[in-house]
Amino acid sequence: MSIPYNIFKNNQFSLNSIEINRNKKLGHFFILIIFISIVILYLYSSIIKNTLPILLALDFIAVVFIIKFYKEISLKIIVIISIFTILVFISAVVKSGFGFFSYMISVSTFLCFLASILLLKKKIGVRISSYQMKSKQLTMSIIYGIIISIPFAILNIFFLNISTEKIIELKDPFYSLLAAIHPALYEEIVYRLLLINVSIYILYQRVTKKEMFFVILIIGTIPHAFLHVISTISIDPIFSLIKVITLFLFFGIIRVVFLWYRDIEMSMGFHWFMDVLRFIVGF
Repeated sequence: MSIPYNIFKNNQFSLNSIEINRNKKLGHFFILIIFISIVILYLYSSIIKNTLPILLALDFIAVVFIIKFYKEISLKIIVIISIFTILVFISAVVKSGFGFFSYMISVSTFLCFLASILLLKKKIGVRISSYQMKSKQLTMSIIYGIIISIPFAILNIFFLNISTEKIIELKDPFYSLLAAIHPALYEEIVYRLLLINVSIYILYQRVTKKEMFFVILIIGTIPHAFLHVISTISIDPIFSLIKVITLFLFFGIIRVVFLWYRDIEMSMGFHWFMDVLRFIVGF
């Protein structure tokens, strides 16, 4: 299957067409506060070598916006979010069993996805095709994400093979298909979609389109990349920094492009199939 050249045609992110009311000083102040808050939170998590404070902070932010916009909650939203949450829980149980991790990420998925959709309803944000019931776009986004992920997955396996020096060992494909679901959904929703939609809500009509893209580029890549080095950054900061830069350049930027021009589901499909191939070869 070939990917059409116009894959992103007519799906451009809505911010491209808005007229910015340039309140630059306030907008730049908010950008600074967002960045400083994330840095402090991640530094603390790296000190204690645990991502739980990050997760709890994001859940708290989600709850704040859920309370603020609770009148916008509908049965349709609850059903869609519940489906995603159940998929995350089943996948997490397959990978890690019935434990704190499985329950915690399922709750976080529910809260952060609900908040992200409510923010999308109130302000312009990342498209969520599953919520907007665009079945054709949803299907094609996942398929495109999977196809585009293949060379990146091979590159990822190559990096993992070099960095860990593990021997490639084929695993159960069915297990890999299921186990890869929860990082693809949970991480994309909690650590990417929520952060981006909150940033858009705060900065909307306060910064230019280019400034907004820069914020989304950083918010949509660096925090997720740092999740992978929380336990090693205090032990080997040089290696951790190289890993973050690698994740940003090779695996982060492209997902922001997916979000900016298409939808979150394309990023999920990309993430899912990368992890499927990684799990199949034993990483």
